[in-house]
Amino acid sequence: MLKKVYLYLVSLIALIMLIVACVSLINLGLRAWVFKQADNTSYNYSCPAIPASTQVPDGSSSNGCDTALQQQQAHEELVSSRETESARDIALIIVGLPVFFYHWRLVRKETD
Repeated sequence: MLKKVYLYLVSLIALIMLIVACVSLINLGLRAWVFKQADNTSYNYSCPAIPASTQVPDGSSSNGCDTALQQQQAHEELVSSRETESARDIALIIVGLPVFFYHWRLVRKETD
C-alpha cells in the first residue's frame, strides 16, 4: 500500500513538473513569435544627475545620457531572461520525462 502511494505521488509530481515546463515554454514561444509586443514595456530612460554641460575630450559637450545604450541593455536583459527561462524549462522536461515514465511503468506493473 505504501509503495503504491509513493509511486503515484512521484508520478504526480513528475507530471506536474512536465506540465509547468511545457506551459512555460509555450508561453515563451507565444511571446517571442506570436505576441511580439507582450514583452515590450515602456521604459523611462532617465539621464543621470550630472552638471548641465560636461566637456568631452574632443571638445564637444555631453550630458552623459545615452538612451540607445540603455535600450540595448534592456534588450540584452530580455534575451538573457528568455534564455534562462527556456533553459530551466528544458531541464525540467529532461528530468521530469524519465522520472514520470519510470514510475508510471512501475504503477502499471503493480496494478496488472
